[in-house]
Amino acid sequence: RDVVVPFLELASPESGGVLPAVEYVFAQEAVKGRKYQIYEYDLKQSLSQHVSVRVPAELDAEVAARIEATSRTVFTKLNIRDLGRIDFRVNDKGEVFFIEVNALPSLEPGAGIYASAAMRGLPTVESVLATVVESASRRYGISTSTPNRKSPPLRVGLIFNLKRQAQQYGGEHDDEAEYDSPTT
Repeated sequence: RDVVVPFLELASPESGGVLPAVEYVFAQEAVKGRKYQIYEYDLKQSLSQHVSVRVPAELDAEVAARIEATSRTVFTKLNIRDLGRIDFRVNDKGEVFFIEVNALPSLEPGAGIYASAAMRGLPTVESVLATVVESASRRYGISTSTPNRKSPPLRVGLIFNLKRQAQQYGGEHDDEAEYDSPTT
């Protein structure tokens, strides 16, 4: 099973920013006949309508506690700030396998970070993003209060991740590119 642990530094001080674990759940018609039912390229890009998130993840209490403790340690030791996500896989025996840390996790609609943050009192995309901005602003000593004078709106540009199976110049085979949606 694929389990991720989102992180919002200011969202949950009692847990060090570690949010409840999220489990990816796949519709049987999307994974039927597969040897491994893991959250892979096709499920992310072509079959995303067959993927949902479950929060909190359905884990044995001991496994859930181990994943939370490991996540807290990893976020601290790697000095991950503001937001992040750790990906794990858990087998039927309850063995936990660390996959990776994402210091810039997906923020597209439906991402697990939103469902997990809602359990900590951040029910909207806007409230999650405001928490990220507040965290970074505090760290850099930037005031987030509204200025008294009228100033032009701040414009922010974001770039999204792009990964291809087989890189080619000229855009051929862009249909296999894995990326965070520009609407993120």
